[in-house]
Amino acid sequence: MTAFFCPPTFIPSSKKLSVTLTDSGFKSSVNLGDPSSDRIIMVMCSILDTRGAGEVQTGMTIAGVTATRAGAEFGIQVNLASFYALVPSGSTGSLTFAGGGAVLTRHVGVYRITGWLNPSPVSAGFGRGGGSAARSFSVATVDGCSVIGLSAGDSNGSSWSAGVRTYYNADGQGLIHTGCLVENVPSGGISVTNSNNRAVGGISWR
Repeated sequence: MTAFFCPPTFIPSSKKLSVTLTDSGFKSSVNLGDPSSDRIIMVMCSILDTRGAGEVQTGMTIAGVTATRAGAEFGIQVNLASFYALVPSGSTGSLTFAGGGAVLTRHVGVYRITGWLNPSPVSAGFGRGGGSAARSFSVATVDGCSVIGLSAGDSNGSSWSAGVRTYYNADGQGLIHTGCLVENVPSGGISVTNSNNRAVGGISWR
């Protein structure tokens, strides 16, 4: 029972969770970070499509590896999706996208995850989109989780909940995309809010 309350610093180094942003932007050739036998690449993707185009992100390959979709939100025009794959080798790689619909622009945030206890997310939470407004996502957590969040829309000036680290911001081609990271989250779940967006979502990992 005592182990449940141990801080993350007591986790053996081989199992100490590390989540690092390796790349972001309006691109399909990306930096994957240092190779590792347990390296999982997580791609958080936002899409601006022609209004009413519907679901536009159904699949992805990461450096030639078929990725698993962890979660997605399909709004009227701004859509989010997250994909992950075990990619142990190579420091760069290409992303390929599958899905219908007319994509106007696409933005990705690429994360390198090592030291995980499980090779898949603990939880995924995505909120339905609409007009620009404050929206939240909620995910389940176990002790020591990291939570990766994504918000996208067409309005400037959004911000994350107090204490949530903004990991990057991108503004271009009609799509504003911002990522966040919350580390060492205890068990019991977490809700994260972005103040002004059309769609929001997140993944918890341990």
